[in-house]
Amino acid sequence: MTVDPHGLIYVAESDSNTIALGTTGPLLTAIVTGNDLSVDGQPLQGTADPLPAGSLIDFGNVSPGSTEQVTIQVTNSGATTFSNLAVHLNGGSNTGAFHITTPSTSPLFPLETVSFTISFKPAKSVTSTAKVNITSTGGGLNSYSFSIQGE
Repeated sequence: MTVDPHGLIYVAESDSNTIALGTTGPLLTAIVTGNDLSVDGQPLQGTADPLPAGSLIDFGNVSPGSTEQVTIQVTNSGATTFSNLAVHLNGGSNTGAFHITTPSTSPLFPLETVSFTISFKPAKSVTSTAKVNITSTGGGLNSYSFSIQGE
């Protein structure tokens, strides 16, 4: 038996000469990359870190008219397909300052990864907030969400 870096469990079954696959955690893993951003108060500094559901991505203070971006990489670490994968912005204040690119792949098959970008371009110096929801109609994923904000 072994566990890979994504939390997938591999069990070798000697009687049947097969390898069984399972998971130790959530079926969907999100990785965030960007510069000069923070997740739950911790600076990213351009590294890729796991993004737990319910986290807060803070774009910080961005000058009006300037743009800051973050890339979210979503991996299906389960054994079933996520059908109709979609990303939506919900609620918050001044949500028009945020823009999300649509993931290019749907469905998202087991062990596949898809990326999307969130841009923050404020028109004026006010706090903007929103909730990002990732949804699917299959694979055991109903909704995965996190918050975003910027000034």
